[in-house]
Amino acid sequence: WGMVCDSGWNDKDAQVVCRQLGFSGQALAMAADFFPRGSTVALLDGVNCHGNETTILRCPRNGNKEIGQNSCVARRDAGVLCQAQNVSSGVCTVGAIRLVGSALEYAGRVEVCINKQWSAVCDNRWDYKVAIVACRQLGFNSSLAVAVLGSQFGGGSGRVLLSDVRCTGTEASLFECPRGATMAQGCSTHHQDGGVICTEVACVENSIRLVDGLSSSNGRLEVCINQKWNTVCSRDFSPADASYVCGHLGFNTTGALAIKGAAFTPGTGAVLSLVVTCNAWNTNCTHHTRMAPPQCTHADDTLISCPRKGCQEGQTRLAGNKSNEGIVEICFNGQWGTICDTSNRWTEATSGLLCQTLRLGNRGSIIRGYRAQRGVTALLDSVTCSGRESDILQCSLGFIGHRSCAGGEDVAVRCGGECTDGAVRLISGPGEERGVAPTEGTVEVCLDQRWVAVCDQGWDQRAANITCRQLGLTSGSAVFLRGSFFESAAIGGGGVRLNCTGSERGLLNCSHSNNICPSSELAGVACPVINSRCRTGDLRLVGGSNQYEGRVEMCFGGSWTSVCSEVWGNQEARVVCSQLGLAVNGVNGYAYGMRLALFGLGTGPILLTEVDCFGNETALLQCHAHRAGPTSVCRHSDDVSVICPYRGSACLNGVIRLIGGRIPSEGRVEVCLGGVWGTVCHDERSWSLQSAEVVCGQLGYGHLGAQLVPPGAFGAGDGPIHFSHLLCTGTESSLIQCTERPLFSTVCTHQRDAGMICKANTTLCQNGSVRLTSGTSHMGRLEVCLGGTFGSVCGENWNTTGASMTCRQLGLSSQGAMSLGPSFFGGGVGLIQLKDVVCRGNETSIMECRHQRPGLTDSACSTHTRDVSILCTANNSVCSHGNVRLVGGGSDLQGRVEFCAGGEWTTICSNGWDERETSVVCRQLGHSGDGAITLTGNLFGEGTGYVFVQNVGCLGNETTLLQCLASATGGQGCTHSQDIEVICRGSSTLSLVSSSATVAPSPTAVSADTSHRLSPSTMAAIILPIIIILAVLIIVAVIVTLLAWKLLKSKSLMKSEAAGDTIPITDQDERRMSVISEQASSSL
Repeated sequence: WGMVCDSGWNDKDAQVVCRQLGFSGQALAMAADFFPRGSTVALLDGVNCHGNETTILRCPRNGNKEIGQNSCVARRDAGVLCQAQNVSSGVCTVGAIRLVGSALEYAGRVEVCINKQWSAVCDNRWDYKVAIVACRQLGFNSSLAVAVLGSQFGGGSGRVLLSDVRCTGTEASLFECPRGATMAQGCSTHHQDGGVICTEVACVENSIRLVDGLSSSNGRLEVCINQKWNTVCSRDFSPADASYVCGHLGFNTTGALAIKGAAFTPGTGAVLSLVVTCNAWNTNCTHHTRMAPPQCTHADDTLISCPRKGCQEGQTRLAGNKSNEGIVEICFNGQWGTICDTSNRWTEATSGLLCQTLRLGNRGSIIRGYRAQRGVTALLDSVTCSGRESDILQCSLGFIGHRSCAGGEDVAVRCGGECTDGAVRLISGPGEERGVAPTEGTVEVCLDQRWVAVCDQGWDQRAANITCRQLGLTSGSAVFLRGSFFESAAIGGGGVRLNCTGSERGLLNCSHSNNICPSSELAGVACPVINSRCRTGDLRLVGGSNQYEGRVEMCFGGSWTSVCSEVWGNQEARVVCSQLGLAVNGVNGYAYGMRLALFGLGTGPILLTEVDCFGNETALLQCHAHRAGPTSVCRHSDDVSVICPYRGSACLNGVIRLIGGRIPSEGRVEVCLGGVWGTVCHDERSWSLQSAEVVCGQLGYGHLGAQLVPPGAFGAGDGPIHFSHLLCTGTESSLIQCTERPLFSTVCTHQRDAGMICKANTTLCQNGSVRLTSGTSHMGRLEVCLGGTFGSVCGENWNTTGASMTCRQLGLSSQGAMSLGPSFFGGGVGLIQLKDVVCRGNETSIMECRHQRPGLTDSACSTHTRDVSILCTANNSVCSHGNVRLVGGGSDLQGRVEFCAGGEWTTICSNGWDERETSVVCRQLGHSGDGAITLTGNLFGEGTGYVFVQNVGCLGNETTLLQCLASATGGQGCTHSQDIEVICRGSSTLSLVSSSATVAPSPTAVSADTSHRLSPSTMAAIILPIIIILAVLIIVAVIVTLLAWKLLKSKSLMKSEAAGDTIPITDQDERRMSVISEQASSSL
């Protein structure tokens, strides 16, 4: 830990620190030693943040000072006050001050807001300079400020957090003043609370108010300058300024209305201009005044109306039975009111302006006989327009409040009469500029006798063909355009939404509905031009050395045009390469887009600017874009270029590497463009520490610790020099995202090739190495080492090619390598190092594949649910991947199912297994799947080795079990007690043999069928009677044998008695009887 020096320390620096600490809201930079001194080691000096950085180490440092390099004066520690979280209304804002303990608003005890609570200030060193600053911060006159000591306005409560405040009198806030090194020593009893007496003023300097309106939310805008209220000129006052005023006064800002001209009573005092300034994020806005233009008078006083509940301020409508005619009503102060015309100032031109405002065309007429609705009163009278306005609210408006019109008749208008319903025209196409009928432009159709634009929702090729055919133009290959490619004459773009089948004669014959679409969502068309040199929308690459690179040109109106480089990047280049058919193996993500006419200047017109693509469009005209009009700042020096992926190229666009170093984390920087490795010039004007941080971050070493080396320190390259002037901010995730100036000169040589040293943690793992976890030596969850730490890989765009390449990097066979389902071996922990990894197959390391680092807001890869799992083939494989066998059943029809995974026999867990998987196994082994039986309970013995898979998802029609693994999960949590066993159909008897028997697998299979599942209890019920019958038969056989033996012996004795002699039974007779008995038992 080390402290930060306060040299140049300001609120932008404080914003970054507070945001990094997890705080939001206001942040204040504290003066030197505002808090007690911490570490005596100074790590950072000259910090100069822009305010949008994510960490303080991302901020630039004056003089490019390294960490630990400083010129700090003793006791110059920087500090911050962050706004506490969950601050509710009524809780003070950090940095605010107030006066309490007095009946006068400009006198009292000074209290400051720190960490959501008010705290008194100890009066040690309290003097008139401190009082001046306090009064100034409060908005009072500070010229005669008086410091009050000794708790004259009563003692406060709670902790005293400030003491020994020392101001020079020039500060804008007490928090800009230094304070003592200790915090409020001896002041805890509140007997020394400091106070001030400021000078009373007529108004608080620079405060604003609304006066003479119909309510507190509207009125004439006035600002306090030099203790006097002054008005604000409406000539240079904008709607955004009106929103700021309403928000500053505590009203809603959405729909704030600024009306130009003294609609209420003119004010007094000076007429000033109000200037509102905001930061780049339109937050922390402030205001100040300046002298108004000389033509401004009180007749130009600004009227503000802040939104209230009800209608939108300034909104107009026609109240009648038809959509295009009725009494004119306007919303003010949250209520609808009509317009009187007692002085006959409302004209046909004013009616047309109103119709234009209402998106009802450009023509309108005054109609008579309409009466206001009951309960609706008049708001305005004598509305006067000069003809130069673009909105009715810009005319001179006379507010009369809510009352009835003197003549009893309110202004009513009918809009329309411009065209014949169903007619079609094209607006702002290139033909208009040449004085001929345009063939390209925004499509407008006549509806209710007024021209309206066609919304681009539902706009497609069929509607474009109908438009060209209705206009009498060639309709074949018409190009439909969306996103308001041209400008439209229809105000606001409101109009009609179409749904065409393609066979209609005209656009209004299509199914259509009235619709209000934004002016940025209008439909356009480009009809084919007869005998043109090219077809609108076609692309070509010009100026390159081959077909894969060049300046982008688009055909439009029969001519080739250039594209301006505003917003141009790799997403747009990807679309160009895809449209030109220059993708590699269907993957077009390697395209590289460049600005600033790398391949020379174009000569024709510049058509497109601000092209913004998602990257998945099939044509460049499908991207959001604008036409480069006459006022565009685009020049041919801004022409865009692309390099598409080379087929068979040596590397992928955007991949970088370090060459020539002693270790992988150092070397000469080389980047791949157009399939060719090239170097980067070390130009002192652009190549900086931020560039080194981007390189080290892209390579996975992390941003911290990156070091620059002198030009050519790691030797000279031998390829092209891709970049001569590369500017990085340090926030980019890859080098090609930095801003580049293409190499036009030969000033850079390979003696100035850029190099660097990244900080590698060599004690943990080598950068770019890979491993498999949660599986075996040849299958598991893939993890890659970056920055000394292993982390998983997100499966976005991962495929079998990447799995094969990774197997080779691991030294395993890639034959049969496969990518298993998301998190097949379970989700990892810790970092997700890579995403969007796309390999072509000829790489030697995963870091040579196109890849990205996941961002903090990357929702697709923010968790470990999509971790990559792969299976390689073991080097000492004993089986062919995907084969199955039955083990322990004594025959080829029954046994424990074993699956060959990557050359190793594994078992399958019974979770999620049913008759569909059993039938697939039996058919793969060449047996019938009909009536196959699924068993559990280790009837054929427990398996050994690895339990590979569970939840195998067969449909039943697969030919091999391998085809069922797409949605399967790994066997984590399963034991061999859950090994699956099957009996295939093919025998009418059940064989019971030793579980040590092994049956060789049969490799074939066909179709699937359902079967009956037998539980262990059912099997016992079948086997037990068989055993009992066998036992009874054996006993009967023994009894029969004994009876036969006795009978034989009896006959022998009878013969002996008849002969009168005795014949003994010999050993041979005993053996013969034994054989007979065995044969009888065997037969049974």
